[in-house]
Amino acid sequence: MQALQFPRGNLYQIISLDGNQALRIQTSDYKAYNKSRIVGAAPNVNDLSQIWMIEKVGLDEDQYEIVNGVSNLVWDEEGQEIRLKFGKQSGDQLFKVERAQNAYWFKTDSKGSEAVALEGVLRYKKFDPNAINQLFTIIPVNNSNALSETCILVNATSGKAVDVPGATFEHGERLIQYEKNKRFNQRWRWVKIGNGYVLQSLLNGHCLDIAEEKKTSGSKVVQWDKTGATNQQWTPVATGQGVWKIKSLHTPMFLSIKDDDVNDGGKLQIS
Repeated sequence: MQALQFPRGNLYQIISLDGNQALRIQTSDYKAYNKSRIVGAAPNVNDLSQIWMIEKVGLDEDQYEIVNGVSNLVWDEEGQEIRLKFGKQSGDQLFKVERAQNAYWFKTDSKGSEAVALEGVLRYKKFDPNAINQLFTIIPVNNSNALSETCILVNATSGKAVDVPGATFEHGERLIQYEKNKRFNQRWRWVKIGNGYVLQSLLNGHCLDIAEEKKTSGSKVVQWDKTGATNQQWTPVATGQGVWKIKSLHTPMFLSIKDDDVNDGGKLQIS
């Protein structure tokens, strides 16, 4: 049975065949995301831990990573369970997604002899085409209030998005631009404060912050806890044709990319 392709960056819920349980990560503590179990819960598109991406890996084989939106970690086979781990595109993190009428199997090996099953927690075991707990529906997420309140900030020159590198939660991490992938480390909220806005990460709640409250051209832009200070306040300025500059209220400068770099990893600054 031929595996299906899913558009890169699209968001989904993965729901048990009876419709009663959506797969979500078990922990709500970001420090425990790595190796978290995956469990079932009542479907809720505003529970961001239930949001997944199904992303093709490689060109020749029908292999997919299953990426959790809120953590950016992927499914990994561990001790007969599927747990979250940092992605390395290895065999134990690649899955075949096969359709069975209106549902899907997630098979864990190239021969299709094992598949994931929801048994309180998500496991992998011998494939049984008659096992209901091995079948899932894949529902596109297009009506989540939690997501519709966010945006992706794309540089008009490079076409790349403002990105929290490595989806880190570390304070003071310098922000970069990276190929637009719509993961949560590229999603931002405009939060009104004073005469401007703070730009707050959907991933970790940190905000775009001019490091050390500096006011000189070339000063780094990092992520930091929301303080509401002027070095975190920004305002959009229209320049025409749908392009906007993001102006700092801390100093009369704008968000920019160091050396006008157009490559992945270009560093954010003010200038």
